[in-house]
Amino acid sequence: MTIDEQAATQLINYLNSGLDFASQQAPLVANEILRWGMLSSSVIMVLGVICLTVIAIIFLPKLKELRDQDGILLTLFLFSIIPTLMVCVNAYTILQIWVAPRLYMLDYVKRLAE
Repeated sequence: MTIDEQAATQLINYLNSGLDFASQQAPLVANEILRWGMLSSSVIMVLGVICLTVIAIIFLPKLKELRDQDGILLTLFLFSIIPTLMVCVNAYTILQIWVAPRLYMLDYVKRLAE
């Protein structure tokens, strides 16, 4: 065997062992991706609910007083729409992971490929 043939054989062996390792670890990685997606979406959703609750506690009792001031209602609307979107988007992600985890994984892989 020449040095080139030995190098090619060694390279093929390394690639085969790498493929074996990847195929063994794939279910664990998929499980971790699902758990991380669920956890991160849950945390962001809880933060959105907290923001909405704070806005409701602070501004709703003062709403009659604030109606007379220009721009306050628009500002209040803008500050409340962002947490609402946070809650809705992350609730969708949580439901997708819970109901269709393979679809979530396909979306995740698609986002990685982009």
